[in-house]
Amino acid sequence: MLLLGVISFNLIFIGISFLIAAYAIKKGMKTSISSSRVVEHLQKKDTLFSEELLMGNIQTKLDIVHYANKIENLGTIIQIPEQDKIKLIEDYKNVICCKITKCALIDFNTSNGIDYIDIQIDADLYQVIKEEKIASNKEQLKIKIMRKTDIKTNNMLEIIMHQCEKCGANIDPLTGICNYCKTSLKLENYDWVISQYEKIK
Repeated sequence: MLLLGVISFNLIFIGISFLIAAYAIKKGMKTSISSSRVVEHLQKKDTLFSEELLMGNIQTKLDIVHYANKIENLGTIIQIPEQDKIKLIEDYKNVICCKITKCALIDFNTSNGIDYIDIQIDADLYQVIKEEKIASNKEQLKIKIMRKTDIKTNNMLEIIMHQCEKCGANIDPLTGICNYCKTSLKLENYDWVISQYEKIK
């Protein structure tokens, strides 16, 4: 019963996060001409694809990356070397808010049955420093996200549960980790995951 409650909360959190981020993007986020070309290309193969929903998805994943205090919190949403994950956790220590302010979809390609999108992101970070003061900083990222090429954008009104291949329990949709046996799901077979993560400044 507790496990179902946790999963239900996570699903609700994902839905709310996507909608809030999509609204913020529509209202204030800057995009680029190159983004329009990538979006047009993706919509030819995925009719429900939209830049707003994608950015809501990315904002949720960046929230997880910036607020994680241990590697296990990152799950399989970011697939980079472990030492790089440890450095990110240290760099983002005490971050309390991460807000995307500008996003550009730079390029799209497909290789070996996997779709890749190169993205450049500007974000505002708010971090607690000494004596409980809050400092604001600008961050610029270059990331690459990937997803199995035959996966389509999910209708946000539908709740899709994924089962662990090992024990049959439901997978935590935020991390791609089984809540029961801790087996990792190949999240790229169901959703976008971060495959490269570079801080430009």
